[in-house]
Amino acid sequence: MKRTTLWFGGVALVAASMVAGPARGASPVADVSSDAIRCSTIVATAQFKPPLVFAGAASAATINIKGKLNGCVDLTHPSVIIDSGSFQGTLVGTTNDCLALTTSRPVTGSLSYRWKANKETPITPTSSIQTVQDMTGGSFVPAPVDQGFAGVTYFSFTLGTGAVTGAFTGVDSGATSTNVSVTSENSSFFDTSCALPAGIKTLHIGIGTITLQ
Repeated sequence: MKRTTLWFGGVALVAASMVAGPARGASPVADVSSDAIRCSTIVATAQFKPPLVFAGAASAATINIKGKLNGCVDLTHPSVIIDSGSFQGTLVGTTNDCLALTTSRPVTGSLSYRWKANKETPITPTSSIQTVQDMTGGSFVPAPVDQGFAGVTYFSFTLGTGAVTGAFTGVDSGATSTNVSVTSENSSFFDTSCALPAGIKTLHIGIGTITLQ
């Protein structure tokens, strides 16, 4: 209790005010440099320049990727809570041929991640850089799980990792990290759009798993 004395015409008045209690100690900051993380919710876009077309003749094509992450778990220290993440980057491939999406081919570039930890479990570092070295296309067929998707196939692509720096580098500098994404566009969209002169400029990613380790 803090008391303040005020004098008015020789009369002392005593005012009392509460003294704030001690400030709550800051939460310890967790070093996640060597931790592993997995995020199972991805909402992103991939923009292609030049557009993807059948028999695309470009010798170089850029892919600008940008998205948000959720459902992230620190696999090394589950008590560390990651509320969300975001990522973006530019990759450069060797062709804009739609058929190349179904194969494995080299790409160069990197993805930058920013992590938002819960205020109760702050982390350091708060960002990661994933160096990408290749891209492998494939098919995602959900019908075996849900027959409502019978006959529907989606495009998936996996980014191979050269290294990870910053947060969540795991025990091998991120060499075994994986980035698997599934497009919202199905195979019929590819068959139709790749045959048009305008081609495909943007793909939407609605399912995926990113693991940095």
